[in-house]
Amino acid sequence: MTPDEIKSKLDDYKWYHAIQFAEGVVSPGRFASHIPPNYTLFPVFKFLEHIDLTGIDCIDIGTTDGLASFIIKSEGASLVVATDRGDRDEFRFSREALNLDVEYFPATTLDGGDLLRKLQASGQPTKYDLVVLSGVIYHSYDPLLVMMHARKLLKHNGLFIVESVIASGEEDAMFMNWEIDNPVREPNSYFLPTLKALGGLLRFCSCSCLTLARNGSRGAAIGRACRPSEIDQCSDILKLIIEKGACYGPLSYSTLESEADEEESSKISYSGPIGEIEIDAKTFSTRFSLQPTSPVTNT
Repeated sequence: MTPDEIKSKLDDYKWYHAIQFAEGVVSPGRFASHIPPNYTLFPVFKFLEHIDLTGIDCIDIGTTDGLASFIIKSEGASLVVATDRGDRDEFRFSREALNLDVEYFPATTLDGGDLLRKLQASGQPTKYDLVVLSGVIYHSYDPLLVMMHARKLLKHNGLFIVESVIASGEEDAMFMNWEIDNPVREPNSYFLPTLKALGGLLRFCSCSCLTLARNGSRGAAIGRACRPSEIDQCSDILKLIIEKGACYGPLSYSTLESEADEEESSKISYSGPIGEIEIDAKTFSTRFSLQPTSPVTNT
């Protein structure tokens, strides 16, 4: 598709992501012009800038219009699988317009093994170097369960990026959106973790938390899949859960230990900052060309 052909069709769709298809050809996205386009993905972009994506396998869960998937593929990933609870023609149009080979599994959920069954039935891998779970867990009745299902798709030593609306505060806590003073005024937002709680959720999922990124009312974490016996900052209670209390969830800690010995580990690298970082959405920029530098009105 030529830039003019792409531009002529943008108004046929209801866009979630602002995608820069070419100079001056940008889908409008969901935000008003005074809000930085795709700002919720800025921590994800920050992490991705410090990952060598060449030759990796990635699964992007909650892809919507596919911006993160398309960036990862354009950066040289070998395989990118994109999934979403919805079924979006915007994704298909963008994939064709960008001429990027990204596998798409629409109308797919993590719970109940739906995604895993579809991957197996289609012959796709069930283990990946990188799992991206952006804008998903606060829409779930059980955020931890969703993360456990996603963790099952991660190779030993792979990287797990989780992004969410977050609650304010420094404690490790998850808040009920319908009970807090400053709720997200959406009918499909249920539980809000604090930024520190994202790190705790990663540890429960047998990942060492590398970096926490605060992005206004949003936050993200990146963790590296490890043996349960090697989780960083593993509390005595988490050790007890790993040893005796993990029989109710979909993630088997004993299986994760054995997989670390029996399966090939991911060689994916991360060279980003360690610890907690702050992102200013008003000044943030990225080298990824699919992210618009400013809102564009296509006329």
